[in-house]
Amino acid sequence: MIHEDFIDEMKKLLPADEIEPFLIACDKPLKKSISVCLGKISSATFAQVTKPWWWHLHPSPFHPTEGSYYIDRDDLSKALGKTFLYQAGFFYIQELAASLPASQINSKPGDIILDMAAAPWGKTTQLAHNLLAQWAAPGLIIANDIAPLRIKTMAHNLNLMGCYNTALTKRNGAMFGKHLPESFDHVLLDAPCSGEWTRFKSDSALTFWRKEEINKITWTQLQLLISAVKAVKPGGSIIYSTCTLNPYENEEILNRILEFFKGAIEIEQVDFHGLSAGVSPLDLPLTFATEKVARCRPHRQGTGGFFVSKIRKITSTH
Repeated sequence: MIHEDFIDEMKKLLPADEIEPFLIACDKPLKKSISVCLGKISSATFAQVTKPWWWHLHPSPFHPTEGSYYIDRDDLSKALGKTFLYQAGFFYIQELAASLPASQINSKPGDIILDMAAAPWGKTTQLAHNLLAQWAAPGLIIANDIAPLRIKTMAHNLNLMGCYNTALTKRNGAMFGKHLPESFDHVLLDAPCSGEWTRFKSDSALTFWRKEEINKITWTQLQLLISAVKAVKPGGSIIYSTCTLNPYENEEILNRILEFFKGAIEIEQVDFHGLSAGVSPLDLPLTFATEKVARCRPHRQGTGGFFVSKIRKITSTH
């Protein structure tokens, strides 16, 4: 059951003729998708290895880079997570929209990258293997999360995937900007959010949707994003993303961070194919062009809902 208040919010954002398709999409299962560990195997070799098993790989229509695929298999008798290639760490199961944020970090050998809210671990694996695939220098990924149980799960999976250039930390992400200012080449903040598009996992986010709860979440998001901007070096980038659909946790957060660091940061154009632009909340004029950010809309792109933006740090904030 979807809360009526959430439907009312979507009516503010979507054309009237898209409301019904959107609600229908909310109840549809998502296509299976995977990401290849490019530091261990190339996409071409992975496709060749899986061909005799009748794995049909369809490249992401949205990514500017390789490695993420929709997958169809003729034989479904064994779950993907039980296959030899998964157990050997050559690929991981990742919803296609969730693979988008990490693709916007243009890493180079030797970079130090902070994944500020790293759980569950898919985006961290992407970042690690994007560096490992360059071979010249593996760089370093700092994967941070505040929950001990999630850290333990991440450690197991990152080890399985061969992310030997990754270190785990258990800190409040808001502390990085204070204690490690301008220490990272890039920061990925896939922020804790209301999870409006986790419906394919659970109904709870939309069944118990409340604007009051979102107001609490946006405070946390803003504090983490302030920390991310302070923690990145001048010239570096911050990717801010959520798996939610409302503008309060997305476009409005960007508006607030631009005001907070006036002149020190700018919104940079994300590089995707076929995604929707951002939205302009009716009660808040935005200070950046909505075309610079991207949204995955379930009924348009056939993925989970996602928001992705890229911030460039122009001058020091230290």
